Amino acid sequence: MSDSFHRRLKAWAKAFSGAWLALQITHFGGKYSIERMLALEEYTRKTSLTRVLLVIIGTPLPTIILVLCQESIPLQNPSDSWSVNYGFWIRMVTLAVGEACGTVIQTGRLLDGVSLSPTQMVIFGICVATGNTAASMVVAAYWVFPIPFASFLLSPVVVAFSVGAFRLFAGGERCRQILSQREHLYRWFSYFSVQMVMVLIYPAYQALFEAVSYTKLEVPVLLLLPVLKLVL
Repeated sequence: MSDSFHRRLKAWAKAFSGAWLALQITHFGGKYSIERMLALEEYTRKTSLTRVLLVIIGTPLPTIILVLCQESIPLQNPSDSWSVNYGFWIRMVTLAVGEACGTVIQTGRLLDGVSLSPTQMVIFGICVATGNTAASMVVAAYWVFPIPFASFLLSPVVVAFSVGAFRLFAGGERCRQILSQREHLYRWFSYFSVQMVMVLIYPAYQALFEAVSYTKLEVPVLLLLPVLKLVL
């Protein structure tokens, strides 16, 4: 009985450890950070300084431009009706286009066969953004505005529109090829699940911290933050 319990406990610990390591960036794809540093060193030795600087400067530029464009759109009073808050919806469309295009690029690094031309990617982003914003307007009209945790609550809608739009562009044969990559699909699901969980975890932690401020629970909740960062 004792040996059986120990074997079962060891199996659970091994499964938990494997699941935790699979979610860590340093272990993602079976490559440790030291290997990535060596690859980066080799890249800098074989590549000109000008190209390296352009990569360093140019990589964050799309995100910076997207954020600046989004923040330049004025917002209306959120207490007014959802129908007059055009600035909010324009911001949502702008952000959703960037997120959809970024998701395709990230997915292409994790799954074979996920690749769209630049034109297809832009149209894909517009389709997903339009569908997501339209669904958000319906929710706001019949429930509440602003929508609490909108990114998390409406994530199934985004996934549905993304899958439908990609199926339209890629075709059935390529989709079946992608679905056959079981191990890669598991890594893809784990990678994006962590991102979606973080959308919910940190606002929830902020609400918890504000609720226990100036109480005996403030220090324990404060110590919980490093644990969350380690786990995630």
